[in-house]
Amino acid sequence: MRALLTTHQKQRVLTGILERAVASLELTPAQRKSIEETYRECGEYLGESLGYSAHLADIFAQGSMRLGTVIRPFRDITDVFDLDVVFLIALLSTSGDPETLRSAVGKRLQAKYNGALKPLAKGWRLDFSAERDYYLDIIPAMNSPRGGNVIAITDGAGWRDSNPRDYAIGFELAAAELPRYEGEVMLEKFSALANSARIEPLPEYTPFKSPLLRIVQISKRYRDYYFNKKIRQPALLPASIIITTLLMKAYARKVHARVYESGFDLLLSCVEDMPAHLDMKESGKGHNVYVLPNPSLPSENLVEKWSDPKYAEAFFRWHRDYMNFLHALLQPEGAPRQLLSEALGAKAINVAFAHHADNLSAARRSGVLSVESGIGLTLGTKGTVSSVHTIHGAP
Repeated sequence: MRALLTTHQKQRVLTGILERAVASLELTPAQRKSIEETYRECGEYLGESLGYSAHLADIFAQGSMRLGTVIRPFRDITDVFDLDVVFLIALLSTSGDPETLRSAVGKRLQAKYNGALKPLAKGWRLDFSAERDYYLDIIPAMNSPRGGNVIAITDGAGWRDSNPRDYAIGFELAAAELPRYEGEVMLEKFSALANSARIEPLPEYTPFKSPLLRIVQISKRYRDYYFNKKIRQPALLPASIIITTLLMKAYARKVHARVYESGFDLLLSCVEDMPAHLDMKESGKGHNVYVLPNPSLPSENLVEKWSDPKYAEAFFRWHRDYMNFLHALLQPEGAPRQLLSEALGAKAINVAFAHHADNLSAARRSGVLSVESGIGLTLGTKGTVSSVHTIHGAP
């Protein structure tokens, strides 16, 4: 007999399922190695061919690859990874014209990569999607007169300041703060028991590997699903930096606010808090506009595009839908596997549930788990019994 789960138990199961699903959507070690080798080779080639010495030419990852929040996109046509790197010339941007730098970088890339090169408004794309499963977007940049880690990227006819390195530092500091969960002593005991039995901890007792990173990845995946699959309006999709910044701020406020029942509980709390970090100001045109300062460059409003109300409205519709989805997963008679498969992708969810089933089977074989009528799966050790259930509807 399979028992239905309490909300607390279901949260723990969902945490483990989401952890496994999201992990399956990340870059593989081989992909990451290929990408790093490619962009380093590209940076060295560009520096040499443009006549800059090694100390003046630098190439580095930015965005999700730098933050560790890369996740496979969820698009209609292609779901290949889209990754950003900056090619920085360590000279002041005022010493050159942005289009001159952009054009020079493009010509050198064309000479080496030929058919893989495609133009972008702010730089160039190396399209390796057919053979390597990713795009590599290269953004030419120079140092900004502002100094520090601020750079000026090529943006049409002018330079635009950006500060990806300080943004990454701030994100890493926020991510380093870890929450406290209920029953942490029990988790430690179970982990030790599982290790002694040579099995991995069950998903019910698997916390998010890196809570802030996982929360961002899950949210980006649901964003991609909602705008590309559910409402089919990809042009309204909020930029990753908006989602990431709101969640970083929410996480910083919520992570130590209380003891959480599970990683899912923390996810729900942070997602709910996202809109609270949007400010409003008078636009000077008789109406208010939303403001979200870039933490590493406060003069930049990350939601400047929301002066057109359709983008703000789209964000809030997505947020409501996301919250409804998370709450629906907790309903006693819900069908979480079906909901998860639709929203996060059947392949990723199948991987997670298969891992879950394999762990349960291994635990049964090892004698760590037993089955008692009316209780379901239980963990027994020297007379102590703690309920360990499967998610309703799981294999």
